[in-house]
Amino acid sequence: MLGVVGALASSSFAGDKVDIPLPEEKPAYEWSKFALGISYVYQQQDYRLTGADFTLPVGVVLPPMFPLDERAVTDIENTADTMVLKFSYTPYPFVTFFAIGGRVDGTVDVSLVAPIGDVSVDYDGWVYGGGMTLSYAYKHYFASLTGSYTFASLDEAEIDTLVILPKVGVFNEKGALWVGAQYQRTEHTQAGNINLSLGGPSFPVSFNVDLEDQDNWNFLVGGRWNFTDDLSITAEVGFADRKQLLVYLEKTF
Repeated sequence: MLGVVGALASSSFAGDKVDIPLPEEKPAYEWSKFALGISYVYQQQDYRLTGADFTLPVGVVLPPMFPLDERAVTDIENTADTMVLKFSYTPYPFVTFFAIGGRVDGTVDVSLVAPIGDVSVDYDGWVYGGGMTLSYAYKHYFASLTGSYTFASLDEAEIDTLVILPKVGVFNEKGALWVGAQYQRTEHTQAGNINLSLGGPSFPVSFNVDLEDQDNWNFLVGGRWNFTDDLSITAEVGFADRKQLLVYLEKTF
């Protein structure tokens, strides 16, 4: 040790430059702050009726055994296909804000007591919304919590939806796998006109009904595959009382 110190001292006194390597700086963690994606969502679930208003033509009176009100509805099923664009901003690795906009196309199938029969009402229009995701990762494990709110104002319908998604899973440079749950609270107001017949000539009936989810929770299983560092595809399925499928293609910047 003394010999090494002496050699350095002699070189210094002789005028030679001694280069002492600086410690390497640890590279800062980098993440993509912006992302743009497109998704398709299919969803099928049961609704429950929270309010109904039926208007019969002037002069038409139904017999008491055929009430046209909440008692006439036995089952309601909603099926919807949605295509949306999603823009997200991630200022920090643990938080992401996003905005979405797209198109929804759906059908509400209503089963009424006999002999009134079943009724199907189609709807379509634009949907908008946004939300936020909080996430935490440790080694190859992660947990996330996403909240979103969307609004659709259609010709004869209004749909407000609040969604909360807790998930846990594993990830690496190739992608990720997760399980989770989805809480969904939908407030759906639907208006329209139907033709009814009680064994004779049909007659028009206008209606305005308030609907919401029969069951708020379902379970999720999903995964993501990274084609490159900035291009990925996600697939997710939901099951239990609400059936759904999501496919999402995302490009990060």
